[in-house]
Amino acid sequence: VIAQLARSAAGRGYSERAQVGALVSAAGCVALPLAAGGVAVGPALVVRLFGEAFAPAGPAFAVLVCAVAVAATTSSLSSCLVARGDAGRLLACIGTGAVVTLSLSIGLGGRWGAEGAAWALLAGETVAAAALAVAVVGRVGRLPLQVRRLLACAGASAVMFACLRLVFAGLDPLLQIPVGVALFAPVAVLLGAVRPAELRALWSAGVRRVRRVPSPSPGQGDA
Repeated sequence: VIAQLARSAAGRGYSERAQVGALVSAAGCVALPLAAGGVAVGPALVVRLFGEAFAPAGPAFAVLVCAVAVAATTSSLSSCLVARGDAGRLLACIGTGAVVTLSLSIGLGGRWGAEGAAWALLAGETVAAAALAVAVVGRVGRLPLQVRRLLACAGASAVMFACLRLVFAGLDPLLQIPVGVALFAPVAVLLGAVRPAELRALWSAGVRRVRRVPSPSPGQGDA
């Protein structure tokens, strides 16, 4: 990804703005269901894996999953600055988020423990993502985000969250994860996150790739 963005920044290949916009949109489409699933299943999953003694860590785990979701977007924005060789601006944005995390951890962590520290990390990641977004827009211009896909993924994430909390709340958390995936995927397709033509193109590309794999010649396995 970084190599492709570097070629685009140098004037070779597709539009850099379009590629960064698609990359950020894809990261958002992954982050939305990840955050929704983490909040819906995370606390119960901690208890399921480690026992009731770790129940107080459940809310902190859910917040940390949201922080990871934000970090996915941060990584996609960072790729643009890395490709342009703008390490100073990248470090400034990441450093700003780290300062926010450290500052809030002192107050929130001391008062609310692990959950407060998790909220501090989420705040720091959000600030870093916002700073990176401003830096990237300043370098390449306004990003053409795929709003339709993002809204479809947000809607599918909301449906998944509601079903996991209201319909499948009594299910084993380890089973709630595949159930959540099974709920999210078709709803996202129905809402337009992926067009049927795009699925057919993906399938065709996969079939062509498999057909290009050379078959072993007779006796090749003999040694």
